[in-house]
Amino acid sequence: MNSVARRSLIMENTTQIKVAILGATGYIGRSLVATADAHGFEIVSFSRDVSRAKKVFASYNIDDQSVSSYDSFLDQNFDVVINATGIGSPREITNNPTKVFSVTEEMDSLIFYYLDKYPNTRVFNISSGSVYGLSAGQPIEKGILATFDPSHLDPGNYYSLAKLHSEAKHRAWSDHNIVDLRVFAFISRWLDTDETFFIAEVANCLLNDKVFYTKQSDMVRDYCTADDLWKVIEFLCDRPAQNAVFDMQSKSPVAKFELLDHLSLKFGLKYKVSKELMDQSPTGQKNAYYSKSNALTNSGFIPHFTALENLSSELKAFLSL
Repeated sequence: MNSVARRSLIMENTTQIKVAILGATGYIGRSLVATADAHGFEIVSFSRDVSRAKKVFASYNIDDQSVSSYDSFLDQNFDVVINATGIGSPREITNNPTKVFSVTEEMDSLIFYYLDKYPNTRVFNISSGSVYGLSAGQPIEKGILATFDPSHLDPGNYYSLAKLHSEAKHRAWSDHNIVDLRVFAFISRWLDTDETFFIAEVANCLLNDKVFYTKQSDMVRDYCTADDLWKVIEFLCDRPAQNAVFDMQSKSPVAKFELLDHLSLKFGLKYKVSKELMDQSPTGQKNAYYSKSNALTNSGFIPHFTALENLSSELKAFLSL
């Protein structure tokens, strides 16, 4: 059922599908909140600090007043729960690399308590392509294994291992309606330009007419958007409940210099290649970070846009906010 048909059905029944978004102030969470209305869902946002959450939404011009604390989460019966919590910020991972374990475990425990009380609710957990560990630096194809060096684990592995442990728990409780959606790269007009990840730094340079400096090496990424996530969730909700995992994909990934050249032509981005720049990613260097999995497409889902189209449209909207 597409979003137009879904909205029509909602209007006829006067009852919207109720969705809880956990981690609503994070990058992915706030992007889902901002785009939920276009998909016809009634949402309740959850945050540890309700007053701060409302300030965050206001700072991004996101209209949402239905923010609740986690204390009330178990008292409400939702059709869908989206867990977008986590330490997804490179800055936070660098400053507090062990926090990802406690946050991930705490939210998983809350969701399991919730499903014990409301077993028919469908949970969508925002996971990460980083679960593949050292293998995440190559295109993910069927049969590729997650790899780690257990004798030399460092903070760069903690995020990956926390996500992998979370997915393992979800698969172990196979009677629970939990679907993990692995995001490899994400783009949204509601990004924070003070962050240190690649596309935030590019957006900062576009916004402030600064030169973007980049390394000589190329890299390939597959960017999805909040709309892509909603479309996948809608697609899966129209099918029998399941316990599964899917890699998020666009129609095709994009290479760094292809992207920079496009942004140079379309938005006037100025960029220079620097030999001195070193990789600063807290989760490790990934020259190729995308999946070739066909699990979703085999189920009948067809991606709508390429990674370059997603980036171009979201950055255009970002610059006009």
